[in-house]
Amino acid sequence: MASSNIDVEYSADTHLRFAPFNPTRWHNVQRWHPKITPYRLAIILTTLSLGTAKAVLTQQGRNLLSITLEWITGVAVVLTFQIFSDYDLEARAPKSISWFFSYDCMDVIWVFLTRLSICRRRPVYISTERRTLPSVNSMHPPITLYRILLNVTVLFFGVSKATLAYLGYSTEVTWLDWISATFLTTGFYVIGLYEYNSSNIFAALFVQDREVIGNPMFIFLVLAFLIFCIFYLAHLLWSEPFNVETGLSQLALFMDVPCVAIFMPAGGNYTIRLSYGEDAVYLVIILTAKDRMEYP
Repeated sequence: MASSNIDVEYSADTHLRFAPFNPTRWHNVQRWHPKITPYRLAIILTTLSLGTAKAVLTQQGRNLLSITLEWITGVAVVLTFQIFSDYDLEARAPKSISWFFSYDCMDVIWVFLTRLSICRRRPVYISTERRTLPSVNSMHPPITLYRILLNVTVLFFGVSKATLAYLGYSTEVTWLDWISATFLTTGFYVIGLYEYNSSNIFAALFVQDREVIGNPMFIFLVLAFLIFCIFYLAHLLWSEPFNVETGLSQLALFMDVPCVAIFMPAGGNYTIRLSYGEDAVYLVIILTAKDRMEYP
C-alpha cells in the first residue's frame, strides 16, 4: 500500500517501512510526527528517571549510590540501547521483538483521549522516515543546524560542569548535571526524532547542509568559549577567596593522595608538588605567604 505523496510499504508484522528520499516531493508537505515506539519510550523514561534519581541521591549525600547509579546509566543502559539502535533506524528486527521497534505507543494515548472525549478522533499524520539526509559532501554526514546546536550545547554544559566542580560548587554542579543530563538530553532526543522526517518539516534545522559555514563557525565557537572559560576561571581564582577545604579535597581526590589543609590568601602565587614522607605521599601547596600549615 502506498500513499499518493510518499512511498510507504505496509506489512502484517510491521506498521511501515522506510520510504526512499525523493526531493521532487518536498513541496507536498504533510503533517508528520515520529512514532513513539516502546524502544524510544524506554529511552525517554530511563533518562528522566535515572537522571532525577542520581540528582536526588547526590543532594542527600549518598555518593556511593549515586556513583553506582551513574555507572549503571552510563555503561550498562547506554550500551544496551546502543546495541539495539540499529533496529530502530532501518534494520529489520527479529519477528519476536519487532513490536518493540514498530508499535506506536501514541495509538494507546489517542484511544484513551478519545474515550475521555478530550479529542474527537485520532489526528491524521504520517510517520515515515527517510533513510539518509541530503548532503553536499558524501564523504561525511551533513552538518545541519541541529547537529551544530547539539555539539555546542554539550560543550557548553560539559566545560561549565567541570569549571564549577573544580571551584567546589557542588550544589551548582548537581543542578547543572540534572538539567543537562535529564531535560536537555531528553529534549534533544525528542527533537532529533524529527530529523529524518519525510515531509521536509523544519528543513532549516534538519535538511539544509551548513558545511560551508558549519566548520569555521563551530571552530570559532569552541575557541571563543574556551578562551572565555579560561579568563573567567582565572578571574574567580584570583579575585575571590579560595575555599581550601573543598578545593584541596577535589584536587587530592583527583591525584589520589591524602588531602592537605593550607591557608591560601586571595591573589597569592603558589606551586603544587608531591612530598614523599616516611609513611605516606601527601599533597603540599607552597605559598608566597609567610604562614602556612602542612598536614601529612
